[in-house]
Amino acid sequence: MNFPADPAAPAHAAPAIWRRDGCAFIITLTAPPGRWAEVVEGMAHGSVVCDTTGPAGRHLVLDRGGSRHRLLLTPGEEGAAPTYLLPAEGPLALRTAALTVFHFPADNPASRAQARALQPTPFQHYRLRLMLEVLDARNNGDASPASLRLVAATVFGGDLQGDRAIEWKTSSRRRQIQRLLAEGLHLVEGGYRDLLNGCLPANGAARD
Repeated sequence: MNFPADPAAPAHAAPAIWRRDGCAFIITLTAPPGRWAEVVEGMAHGSVVCDTTGPAGRHLVLDRGGSRHRLLLTPGEEGAAPTYLLPAEGPLALRTAALTVFHFPADNPASRAQARALQPTPFQHYRLRLMLEVLDARNNGDASPASLRLVAATVFGGDLQGDRAIEWKTSSRRRQIQRLLAEGLHLVEGGYRDLLNGCLPANGAARD
C-alpha cells in the first residue's frame, strides 16, 4: 500500500491515509482547486487532523465528534460544482455508508444508521483483539514459536500444561486457538487490507 504521509510517523502526527482503490472508507470529492478551502470548511464540519498533497490529489483526515473521515480532493474543472465520485465497483455499500456519515450531520437518522456499518461489532472487536494476543503469545521472543498449548495458557489462563495430551488434542480451546492463529497470520500476511473494505478474515486452521 502507498502512504502519502510518512508511515514511520506517529499516528497522532500523521494518521495513515490509504489509496482509494484499496480502502472503501475514503471519500472522493472533485472540485476546482480554488474551491477546496470552502469545501473543507463548509462540508467537513470538523477539525483537520492531517492534510497532505500527493499525486492523486489532496488527502485529509478529519475529526468530527470523535469520528474520523478520510477525504480525497481531486482537481475539477473551473466553475464546476463540487461533486462526490462513487466508484461503481468494489464494496459499494461501505463506500455509500462512509459518504452518508460524512455528508450528513451526526444526528441525521440516515447518518446514524450508516455509522453502524462502518464499525466492527463488539464481538468482532473482541475477536480481533484475541488474534493480536495469540500472535503476541506465539512470538514470545524465543528462537521458535510457542506451542499452541502454551499460547492458550497465556491468552486464556489456566494450567493447560498439566492436561493430558489426549485431553488437549480434543479440546475446544485448542480448536479456538487454531482458528485465531490462522486468521491472525492471514492478517499479518496481507489480509489486513480486507479490513479497509469492511471484511473480516475467513476461518482457517493451524497445526500444533
